[in-house]
Amino acid sequence: MKRFRKDALLIVYWDDIVSDSAWQDEKMVEKLEPAHCKTVGFFTMKRKHTLILAHTISKGERDSMVIPVGCITKVEEIK
Repeated sequence: MKRFRKDALLIVYWDDIVSDSAWQDEKMVEKLEPAHCKTVGFFTMKRKHTLILAHTISKGERDSMVIPVGCITKVEEIK
């Protein structure tokens, strides 16, 4: 993953776990896939196993979303 400047606006494409406790036959199970997600946020930091984004920034404070790097399929910077 390339390096981004702090607060760069990113679109992160990532795959999430899907779980269903309902009884299903094998044909239904064979069609299951991860949830393909897309998140837009401000780059906060990248650590070894995680990418951290903020959705809202105000006076040096921010919220946060932590996405495991292994789940990320693509990252685009919005210019």
